[in-house]
Amino acid sequence: MNRVGLLSCIIAPPLLTAITNIKASMNKIFLISILLIEIITASAKGIKIQELSGFPSQEDGISYGVSACFAGIIGNRLIMAGGCNFPNKPAAEGGTKRYYKGIYACTIKKSHHLDWKLIGFLPEEAAYGISITTKDGIICIGGKNNRHSLTSVFVVHLVNDKAVITTLPSLPYPIDNSTGCKSSKNIFIYGAGQICKMNLSQIDKGWTIFDKFERQRYQPISGILDGKMTIWGGFLPKSQNDTARLCLDGFTFGGKITKRTIPVDERKESIALSGSASVQYGWNKIFAIGGVCKDIFLIEFNHPNSTYLRHPIAWYRFNPHILLFDRNKWKILGTSKLTARAGASLAIKKRNIYVIGGEVKPGIRTASVLKISY
Repeated sequence: MNRVGLLSCIIAPPLLTAITNIKASMNKIFLISILLIEIITASAKGIKIQELSGFPSQEDGISYGVSACFAGIIGNRLIMAGGCNFPNKPAAEGGTKRYYKGIYACTIKKSHHLDWKLIGFLPEEAAYGISITTKDGIICIGGKNNRHSLTSVFVVHLVNDKAVITTLPSLPYPIDNSTGCKSSKNIFIYGAGQICKMNLSQIDKGWTIFDKFERQRYQPISGILDGKMTIWGGFLPKSQNDTARLCLDGFTFGGKITKRTIPVDERKESIALSGSASVQYGWNKIFAIGGVCKDIFLIEFNHPNSTYLRHPIAWYRFNPHILLFDRNKWKILGTSKLTARAGASLAIKKRNIYVIGGEVKPGIRTASVLKISY
């Protein structure tokens, strides 16, 4: 008889059950303690992070969590739409990416639970588009699915608890995995190495090409500084003549191009804002979380390896820093494993930022929704 079997004989079954229950309880206490330490650490720097329960389940597969959905807030409703994941088989095992078209809403309450309702559908399945919240609704721009990249632009309104879609002028070319933002007068989008804008008071005139900027950067972030579009990060894919490159720099466009500072961590190492998520946080302030680790990310793009998708989450070292661009520089508000994700979507209501989904490692989505208060 081995030692485990001998121990089972010596210790009475009720006592074994009690020991097992105590061990399970201690594990739960340990995990809760880790989460509380993260929340307390963040709160000490002026922010509070809450993980909320509840995620849409009305479309087959969506409950696993999605990346790159459209998101915003209408009144007291948090809205998400579309997104994508690998519900049947992981990407590491050759799974097929699935795109969604449901539009979901939940009422923002003090409760930590989100009760999502299916309120309508996008014109077609979509993810990797641009969401911009206005007083009239959420503008959804571009994106892609398994068939094609999109030029569509439309507004999602909320009427009698149902989504109503109003079509706006289409883009001059398809855009996905890009970025956009809104000033008081214009919507700006960056894609295909160009910046387009649409005047909100002259929507019927559609989009005009406003500026050009090198070859296409994918998955950058953006915001408005002094009424002008500012872009940080993103990556340039591998081409026939160049290796893949993560972009660390930031620029403001409109007349003279102004170079902006980039975020650095506690070791003064540059933080790459690629696959990150951002949202305007008042005048000349931009809030950002997540994104890939520049060193790990480039391994796959320049030296593809069949084992790249099979590492544990910690190996990918997604960015855990919660960032704010304020007074012409980036600062770290806090650090949390909860925000170390790529492809998340952000929505803001006053001083509360909602973080929806994303992936915790390449191909593995999360159904976690966070509320960050600052």
